[in-house]
Amino acid sequence: MVGKIINKDKALATQQQRLFFALLLLGAASLSPAVAGPNGGQVVGGSGSIAQSGNTTTINQATQNMAIDWQSYNVNASERVQYIQPNSSSISLNRILSQSGSTIAGRIDANGQVILVNPNGIFFTPTSIINVGGIIASGLNIQPNDFMNGNYIFDEVLGTEGTVINSGMVNASLGGNVALIGKQVENDGLIVANLGTVNLAAGKQAVLTFDQGGLLGVRISKEILQEELGVDPAVLNSGEINAEGGRVLLTASTSQDVFSQAVNTGDLGQANSVVVHADGSFTLGSGADVINTGSIDASTTSSDQNLSQNMGRIVLIGENVTSSGELLANAANGNGGDIELHAQNTTLLTENSLTSARSESNGQGGMVKVLGDNVGLFDQATVDASGANGGGQVLIGGDQEGNNALIPNAEFIYLSEESQMFADALDNGDGGRLITFATDTARIYGDLFARGGINGGDGGFIETSGLRGFELTGAPDTSAVSGASGIWLIDPYSITINNNVTQNAPNVDDVFTSTGTPAEINVTDISDALNGGSSVIVRTGSGGNEAGDIIFDADLNYNFRENGTLTLDALNDIRFINNSRIYDSSPANNNLQDALTLNLYARGDVVIGSNVSITTQGGHFVVGDPDNNTPIIPTSFTNNGTINTTGAENRNGGNITITTSGALTTTGLTANGGMAGVGTAGQAAGSITLSGSITLNGDLSSVGSVGNENNTDGNGATITLDGPVVLANTATLDARGNTSG
Repeated sequence: MVGKIINKDKALATQQQRLFFALLLLGAASLSPAVAGPNGGQVVGGSGSIAQSGNTTTINQATQNMAIDWQSYNVNASERVQYIQPNSSSISLNRILSQSGSTIAGRIDANGQVILVNPNGIFFTPTSIINVGGIIASGLNIQPNDFMNGNYIFDEVLGTEGTVINSGMVNASLGGNVALIGKQVENDGLIVANLGTVNLAAGKQAVLTFDQGGLLGVRISKEILQEELGVDPAVLNSGEINAEGGRVLLTASTSQDVFSQAVNTGDLGQANSVVVHADGSFTLGSGADVINTGSIDASTTSSDQNLSQNMGRIVLIGENVTSSGELLANAANGNGGDIELHAQNTTLLTENSLTSARSESNGQGGMVKVLGDNVGLFDQATVDASGANGGGQVLIGGDQEGNNALIPNAEFIYLSEESQMFADALDNGDGGRLITFATDTARIYGDLFARGGINGGDGGFIETSGLRGFELTGAPDTSAVSGASGIWLIDPYSITINNNVTQNAPNVDDVFTSTGTPAEINVTDISDALNGGSSVIVRTGSGGNEAGDIIFDADLNYNFRENGTLTLDALNDIRFINNSRIYDSSPANNNLQDALTLNLYARGDVVIGSNVSITTQGGHFVVGDPDNNTPIIPTSFTNNGTINTTGAENRNGGNITITTSGALTTTGLTANGGMAGVGTAGQAAGSITLSGSITLNGDLSSVGSVGNENNTDGNGATITLDGPVVLANTATLDARGNTSG
């Protein structure tokens, strides 16, 4: 199914309409200054007293839990409601039985927990100020007996709107909870719950739980469907939510408790989605849309040890999930936090959205997961999981090669030309993991970074994969200025590497559709990655009607410093089309001293076509991987081109190792030592090892180079032929050197 792309402007336009309808819903009488605060209160559970004096209503709660039924509950701008409770864990349930909604325009103060319930709606106006230990405002109903027995089950009342809107300021105490629950929920004000929880949840039934630390968990157990709401989302945050070191949930879908699983930020262990259990069962059900256009910040900004040890967590789940605002779980000191956006259908990051779980000092980057059937980063969207002492993890559409059962895979992903994703080490540490994965088509036009730290550390790991279709413009960056560069993995079902792939960003309406053709990649993207220092792996697998082949039909020109590695790992065949080349266009450039190792791992045939030229400048040429835990041995190897691993100036020759389970037919192979520079000794040759049923149609040369200015010659290396051998009449084997092989 192609996902719905939610228009932010339309969402904001309908916000004003909702506020207007909310006022109609709540009724003009509820705004009248003649009404002095809540009215007609009766204690129906527990014990306590209610007193009113002037503009102040005071509730003295005598028992740990107390339930009050009110005939109406409105607080005008000049009015105050105060709850005096036994302790910060005490809970006061306030059910409003009026046929109109409740308008809170003044103050509510409490040293404990307050629950407001009005199925006809609750509206906190811009003048409202709520200072409480914690608050739950619900458009769903709860029975007093259930509440008194500790069963926090909230149900819809048929024929009511059940809308909860906050436009004011809601402040919970340190470690407290704020929850807005209803059929439709919106925040365009300010909510603060440092080290606590903020929950915006929409549905027809919600179940609430408190953990041992007093933090509130919310799960929707009966959904409201988007078609019941029209164009408006079920949950909208256009305001500001601050929960330093706490956790924030926006949900409009049925699920289990999303915060019941352990967090694995701060390391590169196996990732897991909040809606997938340890046994792999998927708990995200149907529901409605969630939109964030405002700011949600669970960052730890304090150097206080208590705060810095609490990583912030943010979760948005729904039928469709869109964020064009800020989602922040950064850490000023310590590991970055955890952010997950997860939709049944489509998840979008749009406009100038920032989704960030960085560590600024003394920690690694956190975890950002953007998951759904369709996943898109549009416009100038940015995702950042960088960390001072190591990059974190960014998962766009799935985890590595789609093999993590705890992370559901997207069918389509799209990353716009101006989007950016970071999993860098900022100071001293390795780059992190950045995965972009789709089971069908991946359109990757944005910039991807997993760089090592400027003061030490290696580059990270980046995967760009669309199993059936693949579009990419530009190579990702896994470089490291003070360490070894990282790895770029490309793993479709089949792929062709060629010179003339033209990738133009598609129309926005077509980004979640199949390309209809097997994956292709421009060879310049691979050479750019190699020249930037990355090791590149192109790997194919099984699926659909594709064979799992890698076709190389291009000229690859490498120019990098020291060593690089290109690995072609095919489920079936690897074929170099006639006249293809792998070469160094500046072999005499002594400053680069580049050498390319080429690994060809195939389970089928490896074919080097006519006039193909492969030159490695001292890098190794390897066919087959018999020492792998699962040996990879091609059924045959045929070389009709030229393979030369002779070293660059003052470099040893590279080894040539070819292993097959069947025929091994080759023209000449050269692995000589590189030319000696002025006043230097000769360079050693690389070895040549052939295993299979061998037919030699050319010479094998493993000769050490001649020393310059009477310096010693380089050593020759061994030539090993393991298997039956057929030699052409003119074929010779040469392993000369200072010490012959």
